[in-house]
Order: sequence, then C-alpha cells, then structure tokens
Amino acid sequence: MFMNLSESFLSPGCVLTEQYVPDMETVQISGQAYRVTGREPITVTASYLEKGKALLQVNGALKVELLCDRCLAPIEREIRIDFEQEVYAPDAIPPELNADEQVFMDGCQLSIQALLDSEIVMNWPPKILCREDCKGICTICGKNLNEGKCGCDTFVPDVRMAAIKDIYLANKEV
Repeated sequence: MFMNLSESFLSPGCVLTEQYVPDMETVQISGQAYRVTGREPITVTASYLEKGKALLQVNGALKVELLCDRCLAPIEREIRIDFEQEVYAPDAIPPELNADEQVFMDGCQLSIQALLDSEIVMNWPPKILCREDCKGICTICGKNLNEGKCGCDTFVPDVRMAAIKDIYLANKEV
C-alpha cells in the first residue's frame, strides 16, 4: 500500500486524505505472531506546510489476540494508531533530520505498511494482562488460578532459616 504525497509537497492548501483497511492477518512482534481479529479503516491525511514539507496524520486501530503475561489466557486488545509527523520531499530533507525518521517514505511515496508496522511496535503494550488482579498459573500443576485454587502445596521455606532447621533436626530425638 502506497500513497503518493508529491502534490502535498508542492501545492499550498493541499490536503490529501485516504482510507486504508489493513489486509494483514497477523502482527509480528519479537518473533511472535499475533492474530489480527478486527480492522478499522486507517485514515491517512497529508497537509501542505511549505514547499517540500507536509504534515502527516494517521488515525485508526487494529484488534489483536494476545496472551496474558501471567495466566496465558487469550485476550483481545485494541492497538491504537495515532500518529502525527512532518515529512519531507526527497530534495527538501533538512541536514539535521535523522535518516531513520522517514523509513516509511520512498521518494514521494508513503509506504502505509511500513508506517503501520512501525506504529504497532511503538504502541505495543509493555505488560499484557487479562485483568489487573490476574493471579497467574500454579507453578506446580499449571492450573489457571483465576478459575479457582488447585490445592497444591505452595509453601516455600525461607532459605535464611535453613541453618536453624538443620540444627533443630540434628538435636531432635528419634
């Protein structure tokens, strides 16, 4: 998916607006594939600012099926894509601009897919929980503790007390 921005770089007052419905089936993050469950049209607007410079605004959302970080239950989350940045024509890029800031531009063509990929990574939630008070899974049997207790003995003795326990057991009469 590409959008030609050449007119928005040259024509004062020009505002180009297009809508795209992402056709991706999965989102790849850190080598893990997540299934896209819902797509909302992505609105891309390019507005003339000055010769060779335009303001790019992108709004939309994707729904993605994720796994809870604690209990591994599948959950659906919306990833918002709200983006605003100045973009430059190839012959008007200022020398102080970092080359990585326009990786989604190829000449005067805007790569919608590269922009979406970048924004999905930037807006990815750092911690994915099915609910705030998620109890996770039992470290012994693997049961989801949100569904109830499993009955496993989860007592973990304090390692600092191990020496005292050894003295106690050594002096105990049999």
